[in-house]
Amino acid sequence: MARSPVADRLAPHVARLGKVPDQLIADLAGVSRATVVNFRNRGGVLPYERFPAGGSGSPAVRRPAPGGAEGAPFKGRQSKLDAFLPLLGVQPDADIAALAGVTAENVRAYRTRRNLPPAPRAGTGPEARAGRTVFSVVVGHAGGERTYAVVAHDIAEAATRAVAHVGRRGAVRAVAHLADLLLPGTGT
Repeated sequence: MARSPVADRLAPHVARLGKVPDQLIADLAGVSRATVVNFRNRGGVLPYERFPAGGSGSPAVRRPAPGGAEGAPFKGRQSKLDAFLPLLGVQPDADIAALAGVTAENVRAYRTRRNLPPAPRAGTGPEARAGRTVFSVVVGHAGGERTYAVVAHDIAEAATRAVAHVGRRGAVRAVAHLADLLLPGTGT
């Protein structure tokens, strides 16, 4: 039986279902959040829980609720960045900003308020690039489709970079492994 086009788009992200917000997977796969929810439900995967019951609470610094009641849930406004909390300190602020539709300064302020460190800076030398892979990324624009080559450690990083680059000008249609990066003098 042939797989559906939706299954083909979501196949690279199956391992992340229930571990990250459905909207993040939808953005990476170029489908709607409802499509991801239906796909996840058909597979019997529970939805992502930001603060699992019985867990140690938020990975961020816990603020007391207004009135000082310890342990009471925070009732402040919701942020566009709440769904991207697992990526803070892992992905660069600019990448998260592009996914959330806010500025990098907003991401930095949000991260700083929660005492989270910035993402480690990637090296620029051959040692830092060793072991990377080249991925083919197909982006759909109003005028058709265009294929780009993206250098990343894994398919998730390639998709994240493509989404950050494309922004609202188009949609990432497909991401596929193209080749391993061969650098002179690194043995890879």
